[in-house]
Amino acid sequence: MKGTDVSYVKQTIADLLQNKIDMSQLVITKALAKADYAAKQPHVELAERMRKRDAGSAPSLGDRVAYVIIKGAKGMSAYTLRIVLMAGAAAYEKSEDPLYVLEHNVPIDTRYYLDNQLSKPLMRIFEPILGEKAGSLCRCFCWRRRGSADW
Repeated sequence: MKGTDVSYVKQTIADLLQNKIDMSQLVITKALAKADYAAKQPHVELAERMRKRDAGSAPSLGDRVAYVIIKGAKGMSAYTLRIVLMAGAAAYEKSEDPLYVLEHNVPIDTRYYLDNQLSKPLMRIFEPILGEKAGSLCRCFCWRRRGSADW
């Protein structure tokens, strides 16, 4: 493995944590496939919130729901904001429409993307190449303090 590969990953993670990644690269989409889900799902809960805001533009059964994971939003009740900002808040509580996020300048939860979307793929990439060292490398990537760019 070349040092430039590791440097590229480090730079990309630093960019993510410093909000330098275009939001379009963070959008997750899921199909609204059924009317009733056993557990709360981010896309289902978002579709319901969108229906409450504007029923005419809300996703319908069969539509794909695009969302991003947010830190918090202006206009949320103090109770909802407290839940969203909690470290253990579930993704379904933090999903939001990308257009709404742009219009209301809502911050993205970049740690969610690092911890939940990147850490396992990074391990799958680095483990065959670096062996046991991959664990410490990925722990460094995935659990480094927020916004830190000095690796």
